[in-house]
Order: sequence, then C-alpha cells, then structure tokens
Amino acid sequence: MAVGKMKTSPDRFSFVITGKIKPYVRMTARGKYVKRQAQEYLASKGSISLQFAEQMIHAGMQTFDKADKLGITAVIVRHEQRGDIDNIAKAILDAGNGVVYSDDRQLRKMDITLVDDKKREPSAQIFFEILS
Repeated sequence: MAVGKMKTSPDRFSFVITGKIKPYVRMTARGKYVKRQAQEYLASKGSISLQFAEQMIHAGMQTFDKADKLGITAVIVRHEQRGDIDNIAKAILDAGNGVVYSDDRQLRKMDITLVDDKKREPSAQIFFEILS
C-alpha cells in the first residue's frame, strides 16, 4: 500500500489511507491465531496503523495529548458492499489507538461516510480535530 499525504493545521490533521479496509470482526484470544477472518482483520489494522505512523512521522506530528478531546470525520471508498459502517469505523479507530491518540476514550465526535464506487481505488480520507 502506498503512503498517502497528510495535511495539518493547528487543530485539524488529515490522513489518507490507501487500500481495502477489512471491517472489524469479533474474535477470541485463540481465534485471532486460527480464524482467517480474524487474521485478515489484524493484518488490515496493522497496515492502517503503519500508514498513520508513517504520515505522522513525515509531518513531524506526535500522538495527541491524553487531555485532547477529539473528533473524527472520515470518507471511506470501497469496491465491495461488505461490512457495516460501524465495523469499518471500528477498524480505523482500533488502528489509530496508541498511534494517533493515546486512548480511544479521547474521541467525542464521529462523522463517517461510506462511498461504494468500483471505479475508484479503495481508500479513506480521515480528519482528526481537537475539539474545544
């Protein structure tokens, strides 16, 4: 997966995630080692986390402070109509936990849009903003 470009302003940070996002799947401690769906999810989550980290390093950005209350806006483009919007959002949020922000309890607002478009490459434009 190619690394997208991150745009920043004082209170708003933008990430571009490329590639298909595997929706969150429930798993047991043992299941993550033996179930194909769980392994695919964990690999996708790892790829998203890596893209977040690479873009943050490139922009000279640090993980948001634990005291920051955050909002997220995301536009997700996918080819297949698989996965509920909440499970796709959870995949992105899980990938950002400990990378973009210290704890997902910092998130206070979400606006997620899912776009089904076979003509465009699977990707996500994700904005995090510090809420006042």
